[in-house]
Amino acid sequence: MYETIRPKVVHTAVKYLVEQELYKDEGIVISNDWLNQHFSERENFIVNDEDKKINENENTKGSDGDDNWNECDDEPINPGATETLLNDEIADQNDTSIKFAPAKNNRPISILMGLKVDELTFPKIYCGKQRKIKENTKLTYAKIAKKFCDAISINLRKTKSTNNVTVAQMLNRDYVNGLRHNNDAFAFLRCDRSSPAFWKLKKRSYGND
Repeated sequence: MYETIRPKVVHTAVKYLVEQELYKDEGIVISNDWLNQHFSERENFIVNDEDKKINENENTKGSDGDDNWNECDDEPINPGATETLLNDEIADQNDTSIKFAPAKNNRPISILMGLKVDELTFPKIYCGKQRKIKENTKLTYAKIAKKFCDAISINLRKTKSTNNVTVAQMLNRDYVNGLRHNNDAFAFLRCDRSSPAFWKLKKRSYGND
């Protein structure tokens, strides 16, 4: 993947996020050192080594002063990250990803048990705001996922193979998966605001069925 990002815009967005209560509770702060290192208005965002080599070749065209450039002189990403992690030390992964480990005397939390996983993982959706949950309600990611699964509606298309479908057949998961695979049925969420099922349900609540 190869794109161009604007560090100043990213810095402005992060500055807003760290001022929200959700990020304050987690002790997340912004480092100004990153902005000092990437002070240009636009920066090349490189993930794959192939893109990096292409970018290097473009930058060296017409320049004689970069003949002695050494790739090993580049500052490594998150050096020594694998010292506290139980994973294989693969050089390629160390160059293309940043690894995080829990702080001292802390244990990592499973994504299925974290209460703020979605809010912290998708800042573009939640904008640093925590999902509102009723008091005395124990809610985990697993319960949220199950709620979505329970809200899935299986809708049959009008085809020859769906004319005489029985309840027993619809309770058979393999049969339902076969219908979806053959495009005889489709599924969508009733709780998804953009789905037809959501608006049909709301229409019924107003007595306009």
